[in-house]
Amino acid sequence: MKKTILTTLVVASFISLFAFQQETDTPKPTKQEIIQEELNKKLNEYRKNNLKRCRKDALTKAEEVVDSILLARARSERQDSIPRPIIPPKPNIPDALQASDSDAIAPIVEDTFRRTSKSPVNESLKQE
Repeated sequence: MKKTILTTLVVASFISLFAFQQETDTPKPTKQEIIQEELNKKLNEYRKNNLKRCRKDALTKAEEVVDSILLARARSERQDSIPRPIIPPKPNIPDALQASDSDAIAPIVEDTFRRTSKSPVNESLKQE
């Protein structure tokens, strides 16, 4: 039993080996074709990068234009709004009030450090 399975497996592997070993009839590309393919790849990459750069520049310019338009509109709307009222003039300064009480002003707290009559300052004032 083991021998028949092993024989069948070996025969099947040889058949599959020869069956899948057919050569494909695709010709190898020439040197000129390979160069042309690489050139086309580089051209496509350049075009793609150039298109990205152009789009970026166009979007930047468009943003600047839109920003300036929005700022101009906002400024014009702000100027068209209701103007501020004029600043009112200052009121007249009232006349100084005269005190109705004519009593002498006395200190609220007594001075605890009174100068004595013997101090040199008091004596110099008296001499003059």
